[in-house]
Amino acid sequence: MTIIHSQTLPPVAATETIGDVGTGLGFEDTVHHRVSSFPHLQRVLEILEADVRIEEAQHNALGAAHFENQNDCNDARRAEAVAHANAASVGAALPDAHAASYASKTARAKRSLDEARLRLKEGSQHLGNAREALDAALEYLAGVPDLSVLETVPVSFPASKDARTVMYQAESETRTAQADKEAIRRRPAPKEDILASAMARVARAAAGGGMPTVRPDGSLEWPLTAINPAGSGTSMFAVPDPLSLFLSDKATLARVRAHVAKSVDDLYADINDAASPADKKRLTAECDARILAANRLEAHCVNVLRQRGERVSYRRGLDVRSILGVSGPRPPKRTTR
Repeated sequence: MTIIHSQTLPPVAATETIGDVGTGLGFEDTVHHRVSSFPHLQRVLEILEADVRIEEAQHNALGAAHFENQNDCNDARRAEAVAHANAASVGAALPDAHAASYASKTARAKRSLDEARLRLKEGSQHLGNAREALDAALEYLAGVPDLSVLETVPVSFPASKDARTVMYQAESETRTAQADKEAIRRRPAPKEDILASAMARVARAAAGGGMPTVRPDGSLEWPLTAINPAGSGTSMFAVPDPLSLFLSDKATLARVRAHVAKSVDDLYADINDAASPADKKRLTAECDARILAANRLEAHCVNVLRQRGERVSYRRGLDVRSILGVSGPRPPKRTTR
């Protein structure tokens, strides 16, 4: 895997389009056509495609090895069962030495099968990761209108540090930043906002409905009141609104307002992490920046480890910009397979 160095990419051709049916190209070929003027992006895309081919070949080999080990394990079990059956058919027990030999062969075959199954599972994970990285890159490069806005981002870490250790640390930082982001999302609104919202609801309740008017025949005409019978939908009826009548008394309304204010004070007595929408947006952006930086470092470590010949793949969920090694528009959320 090539380490990406900082460089400014050349501008995209003005005549370039995404998915131009006139070219007769498929989706992947169209993306390759789009990046053909950008050597860095073209090289990364070729590497991701090579990753998939290599992982597919290795997965097929692991599948064949697993199948062979499965057959060997079945053969060992059958041989052991047949030996015991033959001994039983003549009214004897299989000698201890023979029984131990058959049991040992079966156990070895079972261990080999378990190891092959584990290698196949790991291979499936590597193949899935490789396909996910390629799919994410193709979709991102197809969706960015102007590829010239993508500039390479240099990433490095001290040579004295182990790349795999740094990779795990970066993954941990990603999880921490994601947890911080979720905690920010759950932070309550400022006390002043909640109090204003509660008081506005009281005001709307006091203004709703109201006193009736007397008709010439002495009957009462009540203002229309919104009613939701058994959750079947809101309808308007000319009936008394008990809450608005209750709040029509100024002294009562004042007591309700005082109670609401005290309730909000009590609610916020132990709250010290309230945040306004603007604060949440700013803090969330800071977490997103931490996540992207950690993803970039993790992807860089994957590149370094691969250059050393180690088998490692991009973790699912990495920001595709970190895999491509570029800055640019935030990618849309993807549903990983």
